[in-house]
Amino acid sequence: MRTGYSTALMCHRLGSGAVTSIEYDPVIADRAKTALTIAGYMPFLVQGDGLHGYERRAPYDLLIVRHEAPCNRVEVKDLHRSVVAATEMKPRAA
Repeated sequence: MRTGYSTALMCHRLGSGAVTSIEYDPVIADRAKTALTIAGYMPFLVQGDGLHGYERRAPYDLLIVRHEAPCNRVEVKDLHRSVVAATEMKPRAA
């Protein structure tokens, strides 16, 4: 949810009520929320650590992971299907 762009695309395709987006940084989360609202989208937005997911909105049909983290594996537990998403994630260069 860095700018809200990918969240807006999902809202356009799926409808705002079907989209949950998590952003760790509160400043970026607020900026994205403003942009999404101006664009007319109202997804469920969470400011927090996406690595822990958001169980209250589970189960999910689809999960898109976009972030930088000091790990290289994310386990997906809250999908209708049994899926494990492995992704290459690298920490930001200092």
